[in-house]
This record gives sequence, C-alpha cells and structure tokens, in this order.
Amino acid sequence: MSSRSANTLFIVGGAVAALLVDHGALALPSVELAPVTSPPAPVVVTGTLATPSADRIRASAVLHAARYQEQMGLFRCADAAADAFAAGKLSVPSKSPTADRLRAYASARPGRLDAATRGAFVAVATAPSQLGLEKGVVAPDAQMEAYAALVRDVAASLDAFRDQNVAGSSERDSLSDHAVFAVNELALSASVRGAGGAAFAASRIAGHARDAAALLADPLVTGGASPFEHLAACTKQSVGEVKRLDRRADAVTALVNVLAESEALLTTRGSRRALARKLATSVAAARDWAATKPSAPEAASSGKLVLLCFDAGKVVPCKVTGTP
Repeated sequence: MSSRSANTLFIVGGAVAALLVDHGALALPSVELAPVTSPPAPVVVTGTLATPSADRIRASAVLHAARYQEQMGLFRCADAAADAFAAGKLSVPSKSPTADRLRAYASARPGRLDAATRGAFVAVATAPSQLGLEKGVVAPDAQMEAYAALVRDVAASLDAFRDQNVAGSSERDSLSDHAVFAVNELALSASVRGAGGAAFAASRIAGHARDAAALLADPLVTGGASPFEHLAACTKQSVGEVKRLDRRADAVTALVNVLAESEALLTTRGSRRALARKLATSVAAARDWAATKPSAPEAASSGKLVLLCFDAGKVVPCKVTGTP
C-alpha cells in the first residue's frame, strides 16, 4: 500500500473476501484506487503521459480484471438476481438481510456503468501496446504472456543467486537491459491506458464487482449454490471454466499491480536489483497466469489506440492536447 495515499484508498476486498471465504470464494482481486467521484474533463495532456503513473496503472489493473469478470458473468448474473427479486421470482423473505442487500444492490444501479461502457474501457486497457516486450503483437494476451514469463525468469534468477551464495553485486545481472526496458515500456503502456476517463470507469467497475461478489456470496440469492456454481448455471459454462476465469482475473491484477508498486523504481537510476526483487513478488501470479490459459487462442485485435473520456455522461474519444 502506498504510504502517500494510505488514508484515501478505495479497497476492493477485505471484509468482502472474509464474507466469501466459507462459501466457495471468488478471488475478487484487491486493487487500491484513489477515490474518483466524477470524471475529469474530456482532455488529455500529452505531457502527463510521458512517465508511468501508479494511479493510472492501478486503473488499468481493474480494467484487465474486469475483462475476465465480464466473461464469468459476475456483473450480469448479479444484476439478474436483483431483477428476479424485484419481480418476485426469487424466494427471499422481504424482511431479511438478504432482501436488504438485494434492494441496496438494485438502488445503486443508476450510478454504475452499463455493459457497453465497461467493454469500451476494457478494450482500451487490454489492447496490445506495440511497445517493449514484442513489436507487432496483436493477440490481447500475448504481451502479458511474455511479461509473466519474464517475471518467472527473474524470480528463478534471484533464487539461483541465493542458492549459489553469489555476492550481492552480481544480483544486478538478474535483470537485463532488455528486461528493464520492457518492464518500463509495459508500465508506461498500462499507465497510458489508464488515462482519460479510465480511473473513473475503474472506480465504478471495482465497486460493482465488490457488490456483485457480495451478493452472490449469499446462499439465499444463489439457492444454496456456491458463487462458482451459480455463475456457471447463469452463463451456461462449466464450474471449471468460471474458476479459471476467476484465477485469471486475480493473476492479471497482481501482474499489473506490481508495475504500479514499482513506480519509483522504474524512474530511478541504479534500482535494477530492487526492481528485480519487486517483480519476483508476483511470481505466484505469473504461474497462475500460465496455468489458466484458454483452451482456444484468442482473436487478434488491431486498430489505433483511442483513449476514452466522459463528456456530459457520454463516452467520447478524449481530446489530446500538448498544453494544459
């Protein structure tokens, strides 16, 4: 947790994670976001995109996770449960904590983003960057695959140094010039994709995910089924596929988040060793990412990156300018 913003963080997880633990818990990735109460002006100043921003990278992490939460059906299935209750089709006592939770979930709907808006911001956040790890990559996950492999290699290299009792000065070689460049470029790419209206979108999506997961943790909502079983039935997927997507969301969040946590190291000379150690902290996520590949390759994507902003409540391309 960043000390400079520890008093103003919007935390997804915590009490909700504890609530879920006994009922087949969804991972519900934990992301720390500075609170964003309203969209910024629909203008992006190019100078602000020149260096990685931890806050913008965290926004990208939320949007990366949302891609898999969408595929799991987290949002639409929770919405469907609230609709069923409102229509009298869900057998829940009207005076019960579950009913109160369903009503509160439904009442918050006007402040949430619809599926099309979520999808637009997710598409920007997860588009290949054409930077750093591999030039010309067009498959959405290919770049993250390369980054996860780099994290695993760095962690193995650090382990080798420790096992061989090599002098600390040699540890700097565990992160090559190419790797440092690649990580910096990937962090900058994630930061750029978190610009414009992305932080506001991420805050709304994170809140929606938190509320949806809490709703589906209630056995009266799911008819006694676990959240995974309920989502599988709702989306007509297997329980195994829902669990894969859940792990995928958790893994990508950790992988992108470590870039945010490395913000100072990315812009400081002589910090290669510390950066290698920081990257290695996400090796479990890198292994999870590798273990949860989809059975079929994803479709390629192409096209010019267009940052999105909000203007009078509508999603529009940001106006990019060189002056504040």
